[in-house]
Amino acid sequence: MINACFQSHNAPGNNCKDPTRGAFQIPTGATFEDIGPNVQDFKVTYFKYAARKAYDVHYEFVDGPIWNCTCPDFEFNDRLEQKTACKHIQACVDKINGTTRTGGNYEKFLVEHIH
Repeated sequence: MINACFQSHNAPGNNCKDPTRGAFQIPTGATFEDIGPNVQDFKVTYFKYAARKAYDVHYEFVDGPIWNCTCPDFEFNDRLEQKTACKHIQACVDKINGTTRTGGNYEKFLVEHIH
């Protein structure tokens, strides 16, 4: 199921149905990934529903990788306690690692939506 697309090609309420520019399935539930010893903060803008304009994602390494996200999925599914990623965290990891996904120009999507 598509869970992310370019905001510029997804009218409000469309929820990534038939986007003309690209649509992606970003997996959720992966174990927290180590991206190094540095603290990093990301602002992730719009992926599908636009419930909020942006979510804040925070990473630090304290006896292992610790990720936090302000999205409802992260909070309601106890992802911090389970140490599992929401799609916003996974996209940040993808951007750091240069991961590509099918569905359009994923690299450009990450550049436009993760700051």
